[in-house]
Amino acid sequence: ARVRTSGENLLVVLLVMAPPSQELEPPSNPVRFRLKDGRRFLSALRRISLEKPVVIYKSGRTIAGRISAKSHTGALAGDYAVSEGVLKQAGAILAHRSDEILPMAEALSLLPPLRSRRLAILADGGGHATIAADALSERGLALAPLSEDTRRRLTAELPPAASVINPVDVAGGTDSDPSVFATCAEILLQDPMVDGLLISGLYGGYAVRFSQDLLAAEIDATNLIGTMPRRFGKPVVVHSLYSALQADQRPLPILDMRRAGIPVHSSLEMAVRCMQALAERGEVDRTFALSPPTRAQHGGIFEQVLARCRAEGRQVVLEHEGRASLRDFGLDLAPALLALDEKEAEEAFLSLGAQPVAMKIVSRDILHKTDAGGVKLNVADVASVRSGFLEIVANAKAAVTNPKIAGVLVTPMAAKGGVEIIVGVVRDASYGPIMMFGLGGVLVEVLGDVVFRALPISRNDAFAMLGEIKAQAVLDGVRGGTPVDRDALADFMVSISDFVEACPEIDELDLNPILAYPNGLTVLDVRILLT
Repeated sequence: ARVRTSGENLLVVLLVMAPPSQELEPPSNPVRFRLKDGRRFLSALRRISLEKPVVIYKSGRTIAGRISAKSHTGALAGDYAVSEGVLKQAGAILAHRSDEILPMAEALSLLPPLRSRRLAILADGGGHATIAADALSERGLALAPLSEDTRRRLTAELPPAASVINPVDVAGGTDSDPSVFATCAEILLQDPMVDGLLISGLYGGYAVRFSQDLLAAEIDATNLIGTMPRRFGKPVVVHSLYSALQADQRPLPILDMRRAGIPVHSSLEMAVRCMQALAERGEVDRTFALSPPTRAQHGGIFEQVLARCRAEGRQVVLEHEGRASLRDFGLDLAPALLALDEKEAEEAFLSLGAQPVAMKIVSRDILHKTDAGGVKLNVADVASVRSGFLEIVANAKAAVTNPKIAGVLVTPMAAKGGVEIIVGVVRDASYGPIMMFGLGGVLVEVLGDVVFRALPISRNDAFAMLGEIKAQAVLDGVRGGTPVDRDALADFMVSISDFVEACPEIDELDLNPILAYPNGLTVLDVRILLT
Protein backbone atom coordinates (compact mmCIF):
# COMPACT_ATOMS: atom_id res chain seq x y z
CA ALA A 1 0.00 0.00 0.00
CA ARG A 2 1.15 3.55 -0.65
CA VAL A 3 0.20 6.64 1.29
CA ARG A 4 0.66 10.28 0.31
CA THR A 5 -0.32 13.32 2.31
CA SER A 6 -1.23 16.56 0.57
CA GLY A 7 -1.13 19.65 2.74
CA GLU A 8 -2.97 19.96 6.03
CA ASN A 9 -6.50 19.40 4.75
CA LEU A 10 -6.43 16.14 2.88
CA LEU A 11 -5.13 12.58 2.94
CA VAL A 12 -4.85 10.56 -0.27
CA VAL A 13 -4.29 6.80 0.04
CA LEU A 14 -3.50 4.46 -2.84
CA LEU A 15 -4.16 0.79 -1.99
CA VAL A 16 -2.23 -1.18 -4.60
CA MET A 17 -2.80 -4.93 -4.90
CA ALA A 18 0.31 -7.00 -5.61
CA PRO A 19 0.15 -10.63 -6.77
CA PRO A 20 0.29 -12.94 -3.72
CA SER A 21 3.72 -14.25 -4.70
CA GLN A 22 5.24 -10.83 -5.37
CA GLU A 23 6.55 -8.05 -3.18
CA LEU A 24 6.19 -4.44 -4.28
CA GLU A 25 9.46 -2.58 -4.61
CA PRO A 26 9.57 0.15 -1.92
CA PRO A 27 8.75 3.52 -3.53
CA SER A 28 11.22 6.34 -3.07
CA ASN A 29 9.10 8.76 -1.04
CA PRO A 30 5.62 7.51 0.00
CA VAL A 31 5.11 5.70 3.29
CA ARG A 32 4.72 1.96 2.74
CA PHE A 33 3.04 -0.59 4.95
CA ARG A 34 1.48 -4.03 4.64
CA LEU A 35 -2.23 -4.17 5.36
CA LYS A 36 -2.13 -7.19 7.67
CA ASP A 37 -4.72 -5.94 10.14
CA GLY A 38 -7.58 -4.49 8.17
CA ARG A 39 -9.71 -3.80 11.24
CA ARG A 40 -6.99 -1.60 12.78
CA PHE A 41 -6.67 0.18 9.44
CA LEU A 42 -10.42 0.83 9.34
CA SER A 43 -10.33 2.11 12.91
CA ALA A 44 -7.51 4.52 12.08
CA LEU A 45 -9.25 5.57 8.87
CA ARG A 46 -12.44 6.33 10.79
CA ARG A 47 -10.54 8.52 13.28
CA ILE A 48 -8.69 10.44 10.56
CA SER A 49 -11.77 10.94 8.39
CA LEU A 50 -13.44 12.74 11.28
CA GLU A 51 -10.74 15.42 10.94
CA LYS A 52 -10.06 15.59 7.20
CA PRO A 53 -11.26 14.04 3.93
CA VAL A 54 -9.51 10.82 2.92
CA VAL A 55 -9.45 9.89 -0.76
CA ILE A 56 -8.65 6.25 -1.48
CA TYR A 57 -7.94 4.64 -4.81
CA LYS A 58 -7.74 0.87 -4.58
CA SER A 59 -6.61 -1.31 -7.43
CA GLY A 60 -7.52 -4.97 -7.81
CA ARG A 61 -11.08 -4.37 -9.07
CA THR A 62 -11.03 -7.59 -11.12
CA ILE A 63 -9.16 -9.89 -8.73
CA ALA A 64 -11.34 -12.86 -7.83
CA GLY A 65 -12.35 -13.23 -4.19
CA ARG A 66 -10.09 -15.54 -2.23
CA ILE A 67 -12.76 -16.60 0.24
CA SER A 68 -13.93 -20.20 -0.06
CA ALA A 69 -17.38 -20.23 -1.62
CA LYS A 70 -19.11 -22.46 0.90
CA SER A 71 -22.11 -20.11 0.97
CA HIS A 72 -23.71 -17.46 -1.23
CA THR A 73 -22.08 -14.78 0.94
CA GLY A 74 -18.63 -16.34 0.56
CA ALA A 75 -19.05 -16.66 -3.19
CA LEU A 76 -20.02 -12.99 -3.60
CA ALA A 77 -17.50 -11.48 -1.18
CA GLY A 78 -14.91 -10.57 -3.80
CA ASP A 79 -11.90 -8.57 -2.69
CA TYR A 80 -12.77 -5.22 -4.28
CA ALA A 81 -16.48 -5.31 -3.43
CA VAL A 82 -15.67 -5.91 0.22
CA SER A 83 -13.03 -3.17 0.34
CA GLU A 84 -15.34 -0.69 -1.35
CA GLY A 85 -18.05 -1.23 1.26
CA VAL A 86 -15.88 -1.18 4.37
CA LEU A 87 -13.72 1.76 3.27
CA LYS A 88 -16.82 3.87 2.59
CA GLN A 89 -18.20 2.78 5.95
CA ALA A 90 -15.03 4.09 7.63
CA GLY A 91 -15.41 7.48 5.96
CA ALA A 92 -13.20 7.23 2.88
CA ILE A 93 -14.11 8.92 -0.40
CA LEU A 94 -13.35 6.35 -3.11
CA ALA A 95 -11.86 7.20 -6.48
CA HIS A 96 -12.80 4.59 -9.05
CA ARG A 97 -10.41 5.78 -11.75
CA SER A 98 -6.85 6.97 -11.42
CA ASP A 99 -7.62 10.26 -13.21
CA GLU A 100 -10.22 11.09 -10.54
CA ILE A 101 -7.77 11.14 -7.64
CA LEU A 102 -6.33 14.64 -7.97
CA PRO A 103 -9.56 16.39 -9.10
CA MET A 104 -11.45 14.88 -6.16
CA ALA A 105 -8.61 15.74 -3.79
CA GLU A 106 -8.60 19.33 -5.05
CA ALA A 107 -12.35 19.77 -4.60
CA LEU A 108 -12.35 18.24 -1.12
CA SER A 109 -9.43 20.36 0.05
CA LEU A 110 -10.79 23.65 -1.32
CA LEU A 111 -14.58 23.52 -0.93
CA PRO A 112 -17.11 22.95 1.84
CA PRO A 113 -18.96 19.63 1.67
CA LEU A 114 -22.46 19.45 0.29
CA ARG A 115 -25.19 19.58 2.93
CA SER A 116 -27.41 17.46 0.69
CA ARG A 117 -27.39 16.12 -2.86
CA ARG A 118 -29.51 19.03 -4.15
CA LEU A 119 -27.68 21.17 -6.71
CA ALA A 120 -28.39 23.95 -9.18
CA ILE A 121 -27.00 24.05 -12.71
CA LEU A 122 -26.19 27.37 -14.38
CA ALA A 123 -25.49 26.89 -18.09
CA ASP A 124 -25.14 29.06 -21.16
CA GLY A 125 -26.99 26.73 -23.51
CA GLY A 126 -29.78 24.17 -23.49
CA GLY A 127 -27.38 21.44 -24.60
CA HIS A 128 -24.97 22.09 -21.75
CA ALA A 129 -27.86 22.26 -19.29
CA THR A 130 -29.37 18.95 -20.44
CA ILE A 131 -26.07 17.05 -20.50
CA ALA A 132 -25.18 18.40 -17.05
CA ALA A 133 -28.56 17.33 -15.67
CA ASP A 134 -28.02 13.82 -17.06
CA ALA A 135 -24.55 13.64 -15.51
CA LEU A 136 -25.86 14.71 -12.10
CA SER A 137 -28.61 12.11 -12.17
CA GLU A 138 -26.19 9.35 -13.17
CA ARG A 139 -24.05 10.18 -10.13
CA GLY A 140 -26.96 10.10 -7.70
CA LEU A 141 -27.20 13.90 -7.38
CA ALA A 142 -30.46 15.84 -7.65
CA LEU A 143 -31.68 19.06 -9.23
CA ALA A 144 -32.93 21.32 -6.43
CA PRO A 145 -36.46 22.71 -6.86
CA LEU A 146 -36.11 26.49 -7.10
CA SER A 147 -38.34 28.73 -5.01
CA GLU A 148 -40.78 31.10 -6.64
CA ASP A 149 -38.71 34.07 -5.41
CA THR A 150 -35.54 32.62 -6.99
CA ARG A 151 -37.27 32.09 -10.33
CA ARG A 152 -38.71 35.64 -10.21
CA ARG A 153 -35.29 37.18 -9.56
CA LEU A 154 -33.67 35.12 -12.35
CA THR A 155 -36.40 36.14 -14.78
CA ALA A 156 -35.63 39.79 -14.06
CA GLU A 157 -31.96 39.27 -15.00
CA LEU A 158 -32.31 37.04 -18.08
CA PRO A 159 -33.89 37.32 -21.54
CA PRO A 160 -37.38 35.92 -22.19
CA ALA A 161 -35.99 32.76 -23.83
CA ALA A 162 -34.11 31.75 -20.68
CA SER A 163 -35.16 28.78 -18.59
CA VAL A 164 -35.38 29.57 -14.90
CA ILE A 165 -36.47 26.07 -13.88
CA ASN A 166 -33.41 24.13 -12.74
CA PRO A 167 -31.24 23.56 -14.77
CA VAL A 168 -31.02 27.29 -15.52
CA ASP A 169 -30.18 28.14 -19.13
CA VAL A 170 -29.23 31.82 -19.59
CA ALA A 171 -30.12 31.54 -23.31
CA GLY A 172 -27.61 34.13 -24.51
CA GLY A 173 -28.16 36.46 -21.59
CA THR A 174 -24.43 36.45 -20.81
CA ASP A 175 -23.12 36.85 -24.37
CA SER A 176 -22.85 40.60 -24.09
CA ASP A 177 -22.37 40.81 -20.30
CA PRO A 178 -20.64 37.86 -18.56
CA SER A 179 -21.17 39.54 -15.18
CA VAL A 180 -24.72 38.16 -15.33
CA PHE A 181 -23.15 34.79 -14.41
CA ALA A 182 -22.16 36.16 -11.00
CA THR A 183 -25.60 37.69 -10.43
CA CYS A 184 -27.39 34.44 -11.29
CA ALA A 185 -24.92 32.37 -9.24
CA GLU A 186 -25.60 34.52 -6.18
CA ILE A 187 -29.37 34.25 -6.63
CA LEU A 188 -29.15 30.44 -6.88
CA LEU A 189 -26.88 30.03 -3.86
CA GLN A 190 -29.21 32.19 -1.78
CA ASP A 191 -32.03 29.68 -2.36
CA PRO A 192 -32.28 27.50 0.80
CA MET A 193 -33.07 24.42 -1.32
CA VAL A 194 -29.81 24.76 -3.28
CA ASP A 195 -26.73 23.34 -1.54
CA GLY A 196 -24.22 23.58 -4.39
CA LEU A 197 -23.76 25.11 -7.84
CA LEU A 198 -22.40 23.65 -11.08
CA ILE A 199 -21.58 26.20 -13.80
CA SER A 200 -21.39 24.55 -17.22
CA GLY A 201 -20.54 25.66 -20.74
CA LEU A 202 -18.30 28.38 -22.19
CA TYR A 203 -17.62 30.34 -19.01
CA GLY A 204 -14.12 31.84 -18.95
CA GLY A 205 -13.86 32.10 -22.71
CA TYR A 206 -16.28 34.88 -23.60
CA ALA A 207 -13.52 37.36 -24.42
CA VAL A 208 -11.94 34.75 -26.70
CA ARG A 209 -15.22 33.72 -28.31
CA PHE A 210 -16.93 37.07 -28.75
CA SER A 211 -14.85 40.17 -27.95
CA GLN A 212 -11.89 41.19 -25.84
CA ASP A 213 -14.11 44.00 -24.59
CA LEU A 214 -15.83 41.40 -22.38
CA LEU A 215 -12.66 40.41 -20.54
CA ALA A 216 -12.98 42.93 -17.69
CA ALA A 217 -16.58 41.95 -16.97
CA GLU A 218 -15.70 38.25 -17.03
CA ILE A 219 -12.80 38.77 -14.61
CA ASP A 220 -15.05 40.78 -12.27
CA ALA A 221 -17.63 37.98 -12.36
CA THR A 222 -14.89 35.45 -11.64
CA ASN A 223 -13.71 37.39 -8.59
CA LEU A 224 -17.27 37.56 -7.24
CA ILE A 225 -17.97 33.85 -7.83
CA GLY A 226 -14.65 33.00 -6.17
CA THR A 227 -15.92 34.42 -2.87
CA MET A 228 -19.25 32.58 -2.89
CA PRO A 229 -18.26 29.17 -1.42
CA ARG A 230 -16.99 30.94 1.70
CA ARG A 231 -19.89 33.41 1.83
CA PHE A 232 -22.64 30.82 1.50
CA GLY A 233 -20.89 27.70 2.79
CA LYS A 234 -21.83 25.96 -0.46
CA PRO A 235 -19.45 24.53 -3.09
CA VAL A 236 -19.15 25.85 -6.63
CA VAL A 237 -17.53 23.80 -9.41
CA VAL A 238 -17.06 25.03 -12.98
CA HIS A 239 -17.10 23.05 -16.22
CA SER A 240 -15.61 25.12 -19.05
CA LEU A 241 -14.73 24.00 -22.55
CA TYR A 242 -11.95 26.61 -22.51
CA SER A 243 -10.21 24.80 -19.67
CA ALA A 244 -9.07 22.18 -22.19
CA LEU A 245 -6.65 24.63 -23.80
CA GLN A 246 -2.94 24.37 -23.10
CA ALA A 247 -1.92 26.06 -19.85
CA ASP A 248 -0.26 29.01 -21.58
CA GLN A 249 -3.35 29.55 -23.77
CA ARG A 250 -6.06 29.40 -21.11
CA PRO A 251 -8.06 32.61 -20.75
CA LEU A 252 -7.41 34.78 -17.69
CA PRO A 253 -10.84 34.14 -16.12
CA ILE A 254 -10.07 30.39 -16.02
CA LEU A 255 -6.75 31.03 -14.27
CA ASP A 256 -8.33 33.55 -11.89
CA MET A 257 -11.12 31.12 -11.01
CA ARG A 258 -8.59 28.48 -10.04
CA ARG A 259 -6.54 30.97 -8.05
CA ALA A 260 -9.73 31.88 -6.17
CA GLY A 261 -10.13 28.24 -5.11
CA ILE A 262 -12.86 27.19 -7.55
CA PRO A 263 -12.11 23.90 -9.39
CA VAL A 264 -12.45 24.23 -13.17
CA HIS A 265 -12.63 21.16 -15.45
CA SER A 266 -12.85 20.69 -19.19
CA SER A 267 -14.71 17.43 -18.58
CA LEU A 268 -18.30 17.85 -17.42
CA GLU A 269 -18.26 14.31 -16.03
CA MET A 270 -15.18 15.10 -13.91
CA ALA A 271 -16.80 18.28 -12.58
CA VAL A 272 -19.86 16.26 -11.56
CA ARG A 273 -17.65 13.54 -10.04
CA CYS A 274 -16.11 16.22 -7.82
CA MET A 275 -19.58 17.32 -6.72
CA GLN A 276 -20.40 13.70 -5.93
CA ALA A 277 -17.27 13.49 -3.76
CA LEU A 278 -18.38 16.63 -1.91
CA ALA A 279 -21.81 15.05 -1.35
CA GLU A 280 -20.19 11.89 -0.01
CA ARG A 281 -18.03 13.95 2.32
CA GLY A 282 -21.07 15.72 3.69
CA GLU A 283 -22.72 12.37 4.31
CA VAL A 284 -19.63 11.16 6.17
CA ASP A 285 -19.86 14.14 8.50
CA ARG A 286 -23.56 13.56 9.16
CA THR A 287 -23.19 9.78 9.56
CA PHE A 288 -20.40 9.94 12.11
CA ALA A 289 -22.42 12.36 14.22
CA LEU A 290 -24.93 9.58 14.95
CA SER A 291 -24.70 7.63 18.20
CA PRO A 292 -23.85 3.90 18.08
CA PRO A 293 -26.65 1.37 18.58
CA THR A 294 -27.42 -0.35 21.87
CA ARG A 295 -26.18 -3.93 21.82
CA ALA A 296 -28.67 -6.73 22.49
CA GLN A 297 -28.25 -9.51 25.05
CA HIS A 298 -28.69 -13.25 24.63
CA GLY A 299 -29.38 -16.22 26.85
CA GLY A 300 -26.59 -18.63 25.91
CA ILE A 301 -28.25 -21.12 23.56
CA PHE A 302 -25.56 -20.62 20.94
CA GLU A 303 -22.91 -21.70 23.46
CA GLN A 304 -24.81 -24.97 23.94
CA VAL A 305 -25.05 -25.43 20.16
CA LEU A 306 -21.34 -24.69 19.80
CA ALA A 307 -20.41 -27.26 22.44
CA ARG A 308 -22.55 -29.89 20.68
CA CYS A 309 -20.96 -29.11 17.31
CA ARG A 310 -17.46 -29.37 18.72
CA ALA A 311 -18.26 -32.63 20.48
CA GLU A 312 -19.63 -34.09 17.23
CA GLY A 313 -16.75 -32.73 15.16
CA ARG A 314 -18.91 -30.73 12.77
CA GLN A 315 -18.54 -27.26 11.31
CA VAL A 316 -22.16 -26.98 10.20
CA VAL A 317 -24.75 -25.60 12.61
CA LEU A 318 -27.99 -27.39 11.78
CA GLU A 319 -30.86 -25.16 10.79
CA HIS A 320 -33.02 -25.80 13.84
CA GLU A 321 -29.99 -25.02 16.04
CA GLY A 322 -29.33 -21.79 14.14
CA ARG A 323 -32.94 -20.73 14.37
CA ALA A 324 -33.01 -21.41 18.11
CA SER A 325 -29.82 -19.37 18.57
CA LEU A 326 -31.23 -16.41 16.66
CA ARG A 327 -34.53 -16.51 18.54
CA ASP A 328 -32.59 -16.62 21.81
CA PHE A 329 -30.85 -13.45 20.67
CA GLY A 330 -34.19 -11.70 20.28
CA LEU A 331 -34.86 -12.12 16.57
CA ASP A 332 -38.41 -12.93 15.55
CA LEU A 333 -38.33 -16.12 13.46
CA ALA A 334 -41.28 -18.30 12.52
CA PRO A 335 -41.69 -21.50 14.56
CA ALA A 336 -39.88 -24.54 13.14
CA LEU A 337 -40.13 -28.09 14.52
CA LEU A 338 -37.67 -30.92 13.88
CA ALA A 339 -39.24 -34.27 13.02
CA LEU A 340 -37.25 -37.50 13.29
CA ASP A 341 -39.79 -39.66 11.48
CA GLU A 342 -43.04 -39.36 9.56
CA LYS A 343 -45.14 -39.63 12.75
CA GLU A 344 -43.31 -36.69 14.33
CA ALA A 345 -43.73 -34.78 11.07
CA GLU A 346 -47.49 -35.32 11.32
CA GLU A 347 -47.50 -34.16 14.95
CA ALA A 348 -45.50 -31.05 14.01
CA PHE A 349 -47.97 -30.27 11.21
CA LEU A 350 -50.94 -30.54 13.56
CA SER A 351 -49.29 -28.52 16.33
CA LEU A 352 -48.67 -25.71 13.83
CA GLY A 353 -52.40 -25.51 13.18
CA ALA A 354 -52.67 -27.89 10.21
CA GLN A 355 -51.83 -24.97 7.90
CA PRO A 356 -49.70 -25.38 4.76
CA VAL A 357 -46.07 -26.01 5.73
CA ALA A 358 -42.61 -26.13 4.23
CA MET A 359 -40.52 -29.26 4.90
CA LYS A 360 -36.71 -29.24 4.63
CA ILE A 361 -33.98 -31.80 5.16
CA VAL A 362 -31.65 -31.13 8.09
CA SER A 363 -28.18 -32.59 7.54
CA ARG A 364 -24.62 -31.51 8.19
CA ASP A 365 -23.73 -32.96 4.77
CA ILE A 366 -26.32 -31.04 2.73
CA LEU A 367 -25.94 -27.26 2.59
CA HIS A 368 -27.91 -26.66 -0.62
CA LYS A 369 -31.16 -28.39 0.25
CA THR A 370 -33.10 -27.64 -2.92
CA ASP A 371 -30.38 -29.09 -5.14
CA ALA A 372 -30.60 -32.34 -3.19
CA GLY A 373 -34.39 -32.57 -3.49
CA GLY A 374 -34.62 -31.89 0.21
CA VAL A 375 -37.39 -29.28 0.18
CA LYS A 376 -41.17 -29.54 -0.20
CA LEU A 377 -43.46 -26.50 -0.13
CA ASN A 378 -47.18 -25.98 0.46
CA VAL A 379 -47.68 -29.37 2.09
CA ALA A 380 -51.28 -29.06 3.25
CA ASP A 381 -52.58 -32.39 4.66
CA VAL A 382 -51.47 -35.21 6.96
CA ALA A 383 -50.97 -37.79 4.22
CA SER A 384 -48.81 -35.42 2.19
CA VAL A 385 -46.76 -34.58 5.28
CA ARG A 386 -46.03 -38.25 5.97
CA SER A 387 -45.20 -39.10 2.36
CA GLY A 388 -43.24 -35.87 2.01
CA PHE A 389 -41.02 -36.81 4.93
CA LEU A 390 -40.16 -40.17 3.36
CA GLU A 391 -39.52 -38.61 -0.06
CA ILE A 392 -37.24 -35.87 1.32
CA VAL A 393 -35.12 -38.41 3.21
CA ALA A 394 -34.93 -40.70 0.17
CA ASN A 395 -33.85 -37.80 -2.06
CA ALA A 396 -31.14 -36.80 0.41
CA LYS A 397 -29.73 -40.34 0.53
CA ALA A 398 -29.74 -40.47 -3.26
CA ALA A 399 -27.97 -37.12 -3.59
CA VAL A 400 -25.23 -37.67 -0.97
CA THR A 401 -23.48 -40.86 0.01
CA ASN A 402 -24.33 -41.87 3.59
CA PRO A 403 -25.49 -38.43 4.76
CA LYS A 404 -25.91 -37.79 8.47
CA ILE A 405 -29.59 -36.85 8.62
CA ALA A 406 -30.82 -35.12 11.78
CA GLY A 407 -34.44 -35.04 10.60
CA VAL A 408 -36.83 -32.87 8.62
CA LEU A 409 -37.75 -29.33 9.62
CA VAL A 410 -41.45 -28.42 9.50
CA THR A 411 -42.37 -24.74 9.47
CA PRO A 412 -45.42 -22.71 8.36
CA MET A 413 -45.42 -21.41 4.78
CA ALA A 414 -44.57 -17.73 4.57
CA ALA A 415 -47.16 -15.24 3.42
CA LYS A 416 -47.32 -14.71 -0.33
CA GLY A 417 -45.56 -11.79 -1.92
CA GLY A 418 -42.54 -10.11 -0.40
CA VAL A 419 -39.15 -9.32 -1.90
CA GLU A 420 -36.45 -11.99 -1.67
CA ILE A 421 -33.31 -10.59 -0.09
CA ILE A 422 -30.17 -12.01 1.50
CA VAL A 423 -28.35 -11.01 4.68
CA GLY A 424 -25.07 -12.79 5.25
CA VAL A 425 -21.82 -12.55 7.16
CA VAL A 426 -18.41 -13.91 6.19
CA ARG A 427 -14.96 -13.45 7.74
CA ASP A 428 -12.60 -11.57 5.46
CA ALA A 429 -8.88 -12.27 5.77
CA SER A 430 -8.08 -8.56 6.20
CA TYR A 431 -11.19 -6.89 7.60
CA GLY A 432 -12.63 -9.60 9.83
CA PRO A 433 -16.40 -10.23 9.84
CA ILE A 434 -18.27 -8.37 7.11
CA MET A 435 -22.00 -8.23 6.37
CA MET A 436 -23.52 -8.61 2.93
CA PHE A 437 -26.96 -7.35 1.89
CA GLY A 438 -28.68 -7.62 -1.46
CA LEU A 439 -31.34 -9.25 -3.55
CA GLY A 440 -31.62 -12.91 -2.57
CA GLY A 441 -33.14 -16.20 -3.66
CA VAL A 442 -31.69 -18.78 -6.02
CA LEU A 443 -30.38 -16.11 -8.43
CA VAL A 444 -28.35 -14.20 -5.83
CA GLU A 445 -24.98 -15.20 -7.33
CA VAL A 446 -26.22 -14.49 -10.87
CA LEU A 447 -27.56 -11.02 -10.06
CA GLY A 448 -24.67 -10.08 -7.76
CA ASP A 449 -26.55 -6.98 -6.57
CA VAL A 450 -24.97 -6.89 -3.10
CA VAL A 451 -23.08 -4.48 -0.84
CA PHE A 452 -20.79 -5.00 2.16
CA ARG A 453 -19.95 -3.42 5.52
CA ALA A 454 -17.58 -4.42 8.33
CA LEU A 455 -19.04 -5.50 11.65
CA PRO A 456 -20.27 -4.09 13.90
CA ILE A 457 -22.71 -2.07 11.82
CA SER A 458 -24.86 0.80 13.05
CA ARG A 459 -28.46 1.39 12.04
CA ASN A 460 -27.22 4.13 9.74
CA ASP A 461 -24.83 1.66 8.08
CA ALA A 462 -27.79 -0.64 7.51
CA PHE A 463 -29.82 2.12 5.85
CA ALA A 464 -26.82 3.00 3.68
CA MET A 465 -26.61 -0.62 2.53
CA LEU A 466 -30.32 -0.64 1.70
CA GLY A 467 -29.81 2.51 -0.37
CA GLU A 468 -26.78 1.26 -2.32
CA ILE A 469 -28.06 -1.79 -4.15
CA LYS A 470 -28.96 -1.14 -7.78
CA ALA A 471 -32.48 -2.55 -7.59
CA GLN A 472 -33.97 0.28 -5.53
CA ALA A 473 -37.19 0.02 -7.53
CA VAL A 474 -37.66 -3.53 -6.24
CA LEU A 475 -37.44 -2.39 -2.61
CA ASP A 476 -39.68 0.60 -3.32
CA GLY A 477 -42.46 -1.52 -4.85
CA VAL A 478 -42.67 -2.47 -8.51
CA ARG A 479 -45.64 -1.18 -10.56
CA GLY A 480 -47.36 0.57 -7.70
CA GLY A 481 -46.49 -2.07 -5.09
CA THR A 482 -45.96 -1.12 -1.46
CA PRO A 483 -42.33 -0.48 -0.42
CA VAL A 484 -40.64 -2.95 1.90
CA ASP A 485 -40.28 -2.09 5.58
CA ARG A 486 -36.79 -0.55 5.59
CA ASP A 487 -36.96 0.17 9.33
CA ALA A 488 -37.58 -3.50 10.09
CA LEU A 489 -34.79 -4.55 7.73
CA ALA A 490 -32.30 -2.12 9.28
CA ASP A 491 -33.14 -3.28 12.81
CA PHE A 492 -32.82 -6.91 11.71
CA MET A 493 -29.41 -6.31 10.12
CA VAL A 494 -28.10 -4.60 13.27
CA SER A 495 -29.35 -7.54 15.34
CA ILE A 496 -27.52 -10.00 13.06
CA SER A 497 -24.39 -7.87 13.43
CA ASP A 498 -24.76 -8.05 17.22
CA PHE A 499 -25.28 -11.80 17.08
CA VAL A 500 -22.12 -12.48 15.05
CA GLU A 501 -20.05 -10.06 17.14
CA ALA A 502 -21.17 -11.93 20.26
CA CYS A 503 -20.38 -15.30 18.66
CA PRO A 504 -16.83 -15.08 17.23
CA GLU A 505 -16.85 -18.79 16.41
CA ILE A 506 -19.17 -18.11 13.45
CA ASP A 507 -17.25 -18.24 10.16
CA GLU A 508 -20.13 -17.74 7.71
CA LEU A 509 -23.82 -16.99 8.10
CA ASP A 510 -26.40 -17.02 5.32
CA LEU A 511 -30.01 -15.97 5.72
CA ASN A 512 -31.32 -16.57 2.21
CA PRO A 513 -33.93 -15.96 1.22
CA ILE A 514 -35.55 -13.49 3.56
CA LEU A 515 -38.95 -12.23 2.44
CA ALA A 516 -39.24 -8.49 3.07
CA TYR A 517 -42.82 -7.21 3.35
CA PRO A 518 -44.39 -3.75 3.78
CA ASN A 519 -44.68 -4.72 7.45
CA GLY A 520 -41.83 -6.84 8.74
CA LEU A 521 -39.96 -9.77 7.25
CA THR A 522 -39.73 -13.57 7.34
CA VAL A 523 -36.52 -15.62 7.34
CA LEU A 524 -36.96 -18.72 5.17
CA ASP A 525 -33.55 -20.35 5.51
CA VAL A 526 -30.74 -20.20 8.09
CA ARG A 527 -27.23 -21.46 7.37
CA ILE A 528 -24.33 -21.08 9.83
CA LEU A 529 -20.79 -22.43 9.49
CA LEU A 530 -18.27 -22.40 12.33
CA THR A 531 -14.59 -21.55 12.16
